[in-house]
Amino acid sequence: MKKFILKGGKRISAIALVLVMLFAMLPLTAYAEETEGFTTAGVHLRADAGTDKKSLGVLPKGTSVSVTDMSNAEWYAVRLSDGKSGYVYSEFIGFSEEVTGTTTEYVNLRVGPDTTYKSLLVIPKGTKLAVTNTGNPSWYGVRLDSGKTGYVFSKYLQLGGNAPETDTESKPSEAPAPTPDSSDTNGGSSAVTTAAVNLRSGPGTSYRSQGVVSNGTTVTVTEKTNAEWYAVALSNGKTGYIFSKYLRELTASSGGEAT
Repeated sequence: MKKFILKGGKRISAIALVLVMLFAMLPLTAYAEETEGFTTAGVHLRADAGTDKKSLGVLPKGTSVSVTDMSNAEWYAVRLSDGKSGYVYSEFIGFSEEVTGTTTEYVNLRVGPDTTYKSLLVIPKGTKLAVTNTGNPSWYGVRLDSGKTGYVFSKYLQLGGNAPETDTESKPSEAPAPTPDSSDTNGGSSAVTTAAVNLRSGPGTSYRSQGVVSNGTTVTVTEKTNAEWYAVALSNGKTGYIFSKYLRELTASSGGEAT
């Protein structure tokens, strides 16, 4: 094998030299994957991910940044134009160009950036879409593969990275309990339980059971954003979530009989 003689008489193989050159090129590869963005409000540049980490200064609203890592959905690694780097809370980062996002929960695609706007459809968990507008930190403008556009609650979008693993019936949901959305109630439809089932504090088996609802109990469905877990209200005023598999909706035309 051919060897090269370095200063001081040390030898290095051709393969080792190639490896050294490849490692030297790694930063250039990382920069090629960066996304240009900007701050949507005055926000701290932190030394690490977390509000308990040292602040390196406050970035004014509209500061241009290069987003170098989005693997942490809450804290993005960024680099400033002067070369200084750190972490910024992701809610306050907008993007100059379209980025790819993945839904982390079943979520409504709305006409406008608020729950008062009409829902066009429910997007399944794990759906990839184009994020076209991040100017509003709470509601992102998106475009589906079908070309349909609208707004999605940013809490349920992961920007960049891989799609989250889809929950199965036996796997508890790790998503935080969403705030009940009055526009999804359809007037508060009625349903009846088809088995004895837990009334949970959130949409998943990892949430605390607030008691068991008996088979044949009529409830009011107040939210169906999550296709697997419906938000319901009991006749005594207690509210919670029930696995949709054990609910059968009632219609007024059927005289209260399950459809």
